[in-house]
Formats: sequence, C-alpha cells, structure tokens
Amino acid sequence: MARGGARPGAGRKAKDRPTEFLATLSLTLRLSDLGVLNRLGGGNYSLGLRRLIDLHRSGLAAVEANAGEPNQPARTAASADAPNATKSG
Repeated sequence: MARGGARPGAGRKAKDRPTEFLATLSLTLRLSDLGVLNRLGGGNYSLGLRRLIDLHRSGLAAVEANAGEPNQPARTAASADAPNATKSG
C-alpha cells in the first residue's frame, strides 16, 4: 500500500482566494517587514504578502491608466490625500 505523497485536494487553501493554487517558497525579510505583513494579513504573513501584492498591482493599474496623458503625475493614495500645494490667483 502506498503512503504519503501528494494527494488531490490535500493541503491548505488560501483564505482569500481558495480556488487559486499556492506555491511554497522561502523569503528573507527584515523584522520591520514582518510587522507590515502581520498587520495587512491580520496575523497571517502569507495573506499579508498577498494583500500587499494586490495593493501593488492596483497601484500599477492606476499608473498605467495615466501613462497616455502627457505631463500628468501618477495618482497615488498619498498624492490624492495631499493638500494642494499651489496657490491660485
């Protein structure tokens, strides 16, 4: 009788997207980076990293959307919240 090995349906599923396949890998991060991932993932580093990547992708989409407009700076969350530095008049 065979034992062990990969079995269909075995293994942990991603909580945020259970239908997508996961890859296992090793990363070397600073301790401060782990704090960010911990907060983003609610205590789950892997979920935090996936959310960070999703945020990055959505930011890239905004940059690409503005790419065709000449002399227009890319809109980011930080620039959207910043007060207008120029005075009109």
